[in-house]
Amino acid sequence: RLRQCAKSNGFHVYHETDHTPAAIKDVPQVFTLYDLSLMKYRETHPRARVWFSDVFFKRRMKYAAHVITISDFVRSEICDDLHLDREKVTAIPLAPAPFFFPRDRVKARGVIKELGLPKEFLLFVGTLEPRKNLSLLVKALPVCEHDVPIVLAGWDGWGDDAWLKAAETQGLRNRIFTTGYVDEETLACLYSSALALVFPSLYEGFGLPVLEAMACGCPVICSNAASLPEVAGDAALLIDPFQVEDLAAAVDKVVGDPALREELIRKGLLRSAQFSWERTAKQTLAVFRAVSGQD
Repeated sequence: RLRQCAKSNGFHVYHETDHTPAAIKDVPQVFTLYDLSLMKYRETHPRARVWFSDVFFKRRMKYAAHVITISDFVRSEICDDLHLDREKVTAIPLAPAPFFFPRDRVKARGVIKELGLPKEFLLFVGTLEPRKNLSLLVKALPVCEHDVPIVLAGWDGWGDDAWLKAAETQGLRNRIFTTGYVDEETLACLYSSALALVFPSLYEGFGLPVLEAMACGCPVICSNAASLPEVAGDAALLIDPFQVEDLAAAVDKVVGDPALREELIRKGLLRSAQFSWERTAKQTLAVFRAVSGQD
């Protein structure tokens, strides 16, 4: 039905944002490819998703007239690993939504209290799945000098729950709080209240929580892997996602040094302001126009 629709309606461009390009020929197609984790970190995805990608992804890449991705890091991966011409791949960064800004302390504390969370905490935001490297976080907590709890905000994911079992074995369950999915206002209050966002992910196409946290005045600790250094710039503490001591040391620095926190907050607000959805939309529209011959 999609092919019939594309053939009969004379569209200028079709934009696909799912896992593979659509099998259509009659309309120039722009395909957004967020990352190559299904190729590079297959073990971190559900089997059905990996199977679907294996069957359809490379077979359908021929239908994409142009590929949009979300960081220069992934653009390089796409060109090198999929052997695409660089002029056919455009990196267009994401941005924090406008409602991510520092919340009033009284309001934020009220939200924290309603959720039953401690007054001081570290924060992780994201789907609870293997690629987010929660096991490193669990291993680092006992090594930290500061006995600070951590709040995990995000959907329950997939894969094994080894990190949760490890937390229980080490007696850390009383230091780990989970909220599940939260709405945007609650998330902004969490960012605004946290001592730091801790984001030790092994692989990200972009890493939007990093910018969201910065926009809310939250210091950021994130891994030095994949796209994260590109997104964070000089406004975060970067850690090796395979080194427990590295993460523990970064946490102790941020928790124990108010001046450092203030510096990271200042730099983070400036960094996040460099990204906007208006700019993203304009760059995306420019790709549509070029591909459709309308520029």
